[in-house]
Amino acid sequence: MPQADRNKIKNRLGYLTNAIKRNQRGIEWRSSPEYAKISKIESVVDKQLKEDANELFPNNEIMQQLFCKEQFLSYYGHEMKRLREAFNKNCSVRM
Repeated sequence: MPQADRNKIKNRLGYLTNAIKRNQRGIEWRSSPEYAKISKIESVVDKQLKEDANELFPNNEIMQQLFCKEQFLSYYGHEMKRLREAFNKNCSVRM
C-alpha cells in the first residue's frame, strides 16, 4: 500500500478516535456530580461572597454589596475551575 494511502487512513483513524473520546467525555460530564453542582454555582458563590463581605465589613452594608459585585466573576471563575479540575481527575477518558 502506498505511503499516501496509509497516511490518509491513519489521519481518519485519528479523527474517529478523537470523536469517540469527545463523545464519551460529554456523556461522563453530563452524568457527573460536578455537572449537577454547576446549576447551583451562582447561589454557592453568592453565599460565599456574602460571608466574606460580612467578615470584612461587618457594619457597612453598602461596602458588603460593592464587594460582592466586584468579586463575583473572580469567585465564579475560581469555582468553575475547581469543578472542571475535579471532573478531569475522575474522568476515565484522557484527552
